[in-house]
Amino acid sequence: MFTLYRRHEKGCRSSSVRQFRCSCPVWMDGLDENGKRRRVSLRTRNWQHAQARLAAIERGAPENSPAEAADRSMPMDKAIESFLHDCRARNLAANSVARYKNTLSHLAAFFREGASLAQVNLEELTKYRAARATAAGTTRAEIGTIRTFFRFCEDREWVARNPATRLRTPKADRVPTMPFTTDEINGMLRACDSIEDTRGNESVSRTRARAGALILTLLYSGLRISDVVKLERTKLDMRTGRLLIRMMKTREPLYVRLPEEALTALASLPVESPYFFWNGRSHLSSMIRVAARTIARVLTRAGVKDGHPHRFRDTFSVTLLQNGADLRTVQLLLGHNVDSNHRKTLRAVRGVDAADFG
Repeated sequence: MFTLYRRHEKGCRSSSVRQFRCSCPVWMDGLDENGKRRRVSLRTRNWQHAQARLAAIERGAPENSPAEAADRSMPMDKAIESFLHDCRARNLAANSVARYKNTLSHLAAFFREGASLAQVNLEELTKYRAARATAAGTTRAEIGTIRTFFRFCEDREWVARNPATRLRTPKADRVPTMPFTTDEINGMLRACDSIEDTRGNESVSRTRARAGALILTLLYSGLRISDVVKLERTKLDMRTGRLLIRMMKTREPLYVRLPEEALTALASLPVESPYFFWNGRSHLSSMIRVAARTIARVLTRAGVKDGHPHRFRDTFSVTLLQNGADLRTVQLLLGHNVDSNHRKTLRAVRGVDAADFG
């Protein structure tokens, strides 16, 4: 008659030999038909798998090797390396892979060098969440990454179960962001014509033109700043003003029509590459940071408080709704479902004159 128990590894804080949530190796212990005691590793960390193997042994199947070394967990650093390699092999966006790498590097540092996946359980992840002490939104995103990583490990049977599944995310009661007012928009456009550049008159003219085109494109397209920076010239029909936003899952194109003001600003930009705002040679992430700094300078000169690029998307969506567009259309143009924070924005909006936006 044999029973199962967990043989806890160094670093495991569990004290129960039958702790189901623990990921330490499962062993069997008992007396065989000759009355001899046998204590053998079942070479698994999954309690259900161990029960099945024990039943097979009791039916006369050959037992597993007692070498515990074969049951050791995958080292965390190796698992992270494999996960990131898989992300790149699936052609995930470089910024997504970088975000995964950053989050998992913090996780590996918390569990110290040489740690194994077996040391990670819900209790330890809860302590990690508290130790990070980041904003609620950042923590929620990091927990999502950790869940994805351990789901990857679970699929490869490196862990018995995903220890992050039951890790609670913090409540993020965000203050709704408000769209820009007409006065703020006019102030930003005036600021674009007055920003300075110490590199010379030609550079000043170019900087002002790019700043104005950037502001107008963000305002009328609803695109994120990263999408505007890598906006290709072929996506815009200068004759009709139709801008290709994206291809939908149905393979149908989704367009938005830019007003004459935005078309004129974009047409004034020198043709230096297939893109409006990016030369195609520098790192895209660097160009996005440059664009963000340009917007910050414009907002400062215009005296706009609490300004940031996402408010252009809020202005775009609210203007569409006030012009009679249905919510589903706005969702499609923005490329995502409207979350609770965005609904608060739409309910809270006041004093935006849709006629001023074309």
